[in-house]
Amino acid sequence: MINIQKSLRIVPVEQMILHEHEEPLRLEAIVQAIKQEKILRHPIMVLEMKKNLYLVIDGVHRYLSLKRLGYKHIPCQIVEESQVQIHAWSHVVKKGPWLKKLIKREEYGCQESEIGGSNYIVRITEKDSKKSLYLYRTDEQVLGVQQILKVCSNIIQNYIDRERIVRVGELDHRILDENFVRIDFPRFTLSDIYRLSRAGCLMPTGITHFLITGRILNLQIPLEVLKGSSDENRGWDLLIKNWDSKLRYYSEPIYICE
Repeated sequence: MINIQKSLRIVPVEQMILHEHEEPLRLEAIVQAIKQEKILRHPIMVLEMKKNLYLVIDGVHRYLSLKRLGYKHIPCQIVEESQVQIHAWSHVVKKGPWLKKLIKREEYGCQESEIGGSNYIVRITEKDSKKSLYLYRTDEQVLGVQQILKVCSNIIQNYIDRERIVRVGELDHRILDENFVRIDFPRFTLSDIYRLSRAGCLMPTGITHFLITGRILNLQIPLEVLKGSSDENRGWDLLIKNWDSKLRYYSEPIYICE
């Protein structure tokens, strides 16, 4: 059973760093939801990189929302590296002029099938997965992690401010509407993310998918409790005791309607 007192902690905002950029439309919606509900449904998921330095791996938009609303302390669940697997999110977005412009850009070679021995940067799939386009670098340059990151960022910039992004997992093979495309991105390792974060390089929004075992959900944390620090916050201690008495563990896969 998880040690909830050890796992849940209020962390000062200055001790937290991000691994990815935010999605503006998503952030605005979450700011308004938190402001209206006056609760945080789930804690922010973090890894402890070193003493008093935590990497946000899930909950970037919730963290930024609380920060924008003026809160200086953030409720977090601290997890171990052994609890984390990293996959890649895919983006489902509406087609538009941005797609044609992207495919025609000179620095990318667009192929309808994979090139043996080469790693594509992104894969773009249309309706029913019957047609996929693979984008490669035309200069045949072997790209490092930061270069791949930059290319992915440039591609996302084509649609992030124009279209709503729906994130889907690698095993989610939903049938696409004819007006939408699915964009698959490469996987990055935890070592990649640590190295990039220390260098101040943020990942593009919504392409790293952290699978976390032992995640604690639905705490419904009242914002009122975040006004004090963790050292002086009796309200937080009472919440911890209450959650500990009500925590239930589900070992089977479940679906959550959000």
